[in-house]
Amino acid sequence: MNDFMRKVYIAYFATHVPATILIDSQAIVPKKYVPSFARQLLKFHVKQNDDFLMLEQPMWLKSFIVCEVLVQLPMFYVLLRKLLRKEETNIRWMGVGYSSHVMTTMVPILTEIYRRGSLTLFLIYFPYFFVPLLLFYSLATSREGHVFERKRRSATAKRK
Repeated sequence: MNDFMRKVYIAYFATHVPATILIDSQAIVPKKYVPSFARQLLKFHVKQNDDFLMLEQPMWLKSFIVCEVLVQLPMFYVLLRKLLRKEETNIRWMGVGYSSHVMTTMVPILTEIYRRGSLTLFLIYFPYFFVPLLLFYSLATSREGHVFERKRRSATAKRK
């Protein structure tokens, strides 16, 4: 993973944490626990971008948001911390698992947005598919931290 992509992933996770906590979580957290500024932020976003998903909050979307809050949010913190410390080899499987999960949940979201013809909303949501796709590719194809790499080296070293 090169330094530019590491910075892209850092920016992605650093911005996704507040978006998850302040915006997305409102679909599952009782209104009385949401600060008024966050409710206003969601109202602004829904009105400005015609986000019918966050307005309607279908049950399937809420189920994705439960996973986002309970599974992804802790991963944001761990992955962000490790990327900031340049501990890339220690994030391989967590990053692959995270990105696979996110890309899978984004397919029906992007499909519904596309079906309803909202290009602006599609462009707002698309990075939440594309950046995990890049992360998946960079971690899945990297030789760094590969679980079999040490065994291969040992076998090569024994032959010498």
